[in-house]
Amino acid sequence: MQRVFPDLSEAIPTIERYIRCLLHAHNKCLERAIIHSSGSAGIGKNAGLQLSYNVINMHQMIKSELEKSGYDELVRVVCERFRSRQDWIDEATTVLGKFHTDELCA
Repeated sequence: MQRVFPDLSEAIPTIERYIRCLLHAHNKCLERAIIHSSGSAGIGKNAGLQLSYNVINMHQMIKSELEKSGYDELVRVVCERFRSRQDWIDEATTVLGKFHTDELCA
């Protein structure tokens, strides 16, 4: 910037601060909305976004480590466990309202 506008060399730090402030102002709105809807993120925080990230990351790792047949078998075992555990069915019914085990892992 100083090479393009040599006359502005003294004003450049002020312009840079102004631009950083504008960028920060736009990000702050998004940050507050995410914190309000998903909770504060960071090490030691239990936020919805972190849970989603960890589930997706774990799923991708398992999928890459297992062959296709091994992955399909794992999904079958997990779905069968969901269908057969009455305590999980009761909790899902409590949280989700009307709940049918037939819809689970369809």
